Amino acid sequence: MGSEIIISGQRFDIGHPVVTFEDTRGYSAYLQHRSDDPRQIYPEFPAPGMAGQALRYRSRRLLGKERALSALRQVVRQVVVHLDGCRDARMCFDVLHNQHGLSVHFMVDNDGTIYQTLDLVECAFHAAGVNEVSIGIELQNRGDAARFPGFYREPRGIVTCRVHDQLFLAYDFTDAQYQGMIALSRALARLLQVPLTSPRSSGQALIWTTLDTPRRFEGFLGHYHITKEKWDPGPWDFQRLFRSIGSRTTFPMTAVRVGVSVPKKKLAEVAEPYYESSEQVATAHFPVGPLGESRLWHGGVHLPADEGSPVYAPITGTLVAARLSDACAVGSCNFVLLRHRLDAGARSWVFYSLYYHLRPEVLEPGRSVPWVDRNARAVPILQQGRVALLNELIEAGEPLGHVGLAGPDEARSAQIHFAIFAEEEFGEALDPGFWEVIEGTPSSRFCRNKPILDRIDQPFAGEPRDGLLSRREIRQFFSSNPRREELRKVAIRYRSEWTPGDWETELSTAPEFAELPADERRRLIKDQVEPTLWWTRAVAEHAGLPPNGFVYAYHPITFVLWYNEVVEREAAQRAAGIGVAEPGQGDYSQSARFKLDSESTLAMTDEEDLKGGETIQRLQLEDLIRGYPE
Repeated sequence: MGSEIIISGQRFDIGHPVVTFEDTRGYSAYLQHRSDDPRQIYPEFPAPGMAGQALRYRSRRLLGKERALSALRQVVRQVVVHLDGCRDARMCFDVLHNQHGLSVHFMVDNDGTIYQTLDLVECAFHAAGVNEVSIGIELQNRGDAARFPGFYREPRGIVTCRVHDQLFLAYDFTDAQYQGMIALSRALARLLQVPLTSPRSSGQALIWTTLDTPRRFEGFLGHYHITKEKWDPGPWDFQRLFRSIGSRTTFPMTAVRVGVSVPKKKLAEVAEPYYESSEQVATAHFPVGPLGESRLWHGGVHLPADEGSPVYAPITGTLVAARLSDACAVGSCNFVLLRHRLDAGARSWVFYSLYYHLRPEVLEPGRSVPWVDRNARAVPILQQGRVALLNELIEAGEPLGHVGLAGPDEARSAQIHFAIFAEEEFGEALDPGFWEVIEGTPSSRFCRNKPILDRIDQPFAGEPRDGLLSRREIRQFFSSNPRREELRKVAIRYRSEWTPGDWETELSTAPEFAELPADERRRLIKDQVEPTLWWTRAVAEHAGLPPNGFVYAYHPITFVLWYNEVVEREAAQRAAGIGVAEPGQGDYSQSARFKLDSESTLAMTDEEDLKGGETIQRLQLEDLIRGYPE
């Protein structure tokens, strides 16, 4: 037994027990005969179309003759999760391979062991209509607790779930199976770039029935999302799966093993030095400064550190944009942008984290940060100093880059800008009263908001408040004023400082810059503003950001602590739709209408799998990709 899965002939370590089709104790769907009787080629009770078929799988037609991982990523966009109705992996393979002539890529047994039966480059027969574009996983579980009471000798939880608007009494999955699925799903999301999401309604509630066009969905599906013939995977908790992968937390300069969270108590202790360095040492603060004697909105904190120190992802997310070019007039204009999802409060929330002023990287295999090595196609773009658009899963604790230099030549120091922001403010929805939400001045890049100005702008040398925020005032406030802690819990809606447009107009009307000659303002913009801007329409469209740049910015150190509290609270809750079983609910068995994979071969294969010849030739490539058959 190892810990590697096989994709396109390559082995990838997922850090969890795996038995592959190449292992002596494994199960191989490549066998062109029954595994229990090699003299018998064909399945005993063949699924529709499988009679007389020696192969229990086929090639992915959208790949043609190509079998590289890069090509497979362009085809596979789904993971389909099944509940097999079987005692264990041995029984599952026997039912699929020997009895019905079907197949699946993975089986996850009761003890969490992962069995791989096919290279993922092959097309398995497990879910009609989406086999071409999906990976199939069977979870071992007897399923219907109403029909099979007391099936397990060892303790096994029983829960209810409502699928296709019918109530089922079902055996729950084991913690070991969840751990196996966490490791496997994390790997599939990274290696095949399948989004860690499952179907939701327009109101963001989980969907527990068939989708209108399941083949077009990108992410993780249950078999019930594809057909009304099936109710599997029943009570499988997709939210628990995604939370477990995405809930790890750390801080940008805190080294931890990838995917491991800093313990809650320790996280709070580690936060204090971050607050101190960002307030006492840094020369730029949240939420205002630092362009000249200004009150420019500044949506993040600066974290001083030794030049070249590693910068880590504090929360699991998807790397969507990056620039790793040479130095600019304000030090480093390099950055990495991550997009994150938080499943909480019966819906999903999207937010972003930004790491700016990163050091230029050596863009050579084995000499750069891991995500660069995994994205060879992006290297030429990065080498040209342009923004590369990516879609790469990054786990908490994974290196993003290294600390670079920030500031003009005469005042340059090693630091990064760390920011967290979202288009939709969700703090109040999840934790009423925690965040003080402040609406920034409409369409202005400068802070004119009394809740901020009144805290920082103070009388000086007998003079009254002047409505401006000088560097002296800002430094004094963050170094000694106790009210600075209030700004750790504000969420500011403002126009991001990283967006292009109207900078000259803004500076010409601001008291801080109005007296500057026009040519000096233009030079200031050209030297200190324009090189930093990255929020273009192309980046916004790719990343899902608002093109106008209006977002809610949170104090990032506080946000990490708050995020950790929210996900811990959510982790203790089951997904809506999964309930605690009550006495008497065994009468709600719907097995006569809905079958598990061990009980029925319906909705496992279709015409695309079985014929392929003239039928497939008549279809255009776009039809195959978008949804044949619908």
